[in-house]
Amino acid sequence: MPGGRSIRGYFAAASAPFMVGLGVAASSVLVRYPAFASQGARYFLGSLIILLVFRSQVRLPAGMGYGDLFQLSLLTLVGLVIFSSSTIEALRYASVAGVGVIVGCVPLVLTLSGLIVERRRPTAALLGGVALATSGAIVVNGVASISGTGIVFALIAMLSDAAFSLLAARLVEKTGPVPLAFATNLAAGATMLFMALLLPHGDLVPTASQATAIVFTAVAVSFGSFVLWYSGLASLGVARAGAFVALIPVGALAGQIAVGGRPIAPLQLLGVAAVAAGLVLAIAWGRRASAFELYDRLDLDGST
Repeated sequence: MPGGRSIRGYFAAASAPFMVGLGVAASSVLVRYPAFASQGARYFLGSLIILLVFRSQVRLPAGMGYGDLFQLSLLTLVGLVIFSSSTIEALRYASVAGVGVIVGCVPLVLTLSGLIVERRRPTAALLGGVALATSGAIVVNGVASISGTGIVFALIAMLSDAAFSLLAARLVEKTGPVPLAFATNLAAGATMLFMALLLPHGDLVPTASQATAIVFTAVAVSFGSFVLWYSGLASLGVARAGAFVALIPVGALAGQIAVGGRPIAPLQLLGVAAVAAGLVLAIAWGRRASAFELYDRLDLDGST
């Protein structure tokens, strides 16, 4: 049923960024642990969990050519390795909130890019909804100081995050969500663990809290959010799914409450309301777009 598929797509697209946000909150205990080692470990563990849960679905289709494999490699390099690396570097020159304000613009960048790629016309409801959701995400993050170098690395992280979905949109139609999630996690995990061994690092033996955070992010982000996000992309496309990236800071805020972090400011709650209102507008556009697509498939005599 098309309506049921659409509902599942919206659920997947909304759940994935929220889970990423929870992972951000959990990762706060990993600040003193070597970053490439922690990220590589959680990607690699995520691929193992996918393999255990979806054992019969992890094979890439036989029809993939060299172009598809190149795009898969590019997705892993840009969307995972460069994104993680640039985020780490940005945090050396700015606070989490400062980086979050720039990366928080991803929903707007992703949706506009998706419209171009999918050759769709923007509507006032979509642009207004995504702009409102993006503004809300920035408010939830909060504004903090950030240096010029931090801005450069944060911009690289933002563009890499947008490229992650744009590159995955075509591949997921051919591979399916589970094989793509497995392949990208495995490749990124192996790459970053190798980088961790090459680069100077501290003690690689994690504390109990650090190990718990690595396992949690592996389960919630590398496993759960990857499979869900690829499912949302396959169902909705980049333009409709992109707005839901605004839920990442909302998930981080929820995680902050769960771990007993700093108090939630009233302005952040206003930001959450703006994200919710923006997504309602974006979903309303998505429903109209689906209706138009169905109408376009009908012949003039009413047959399908």
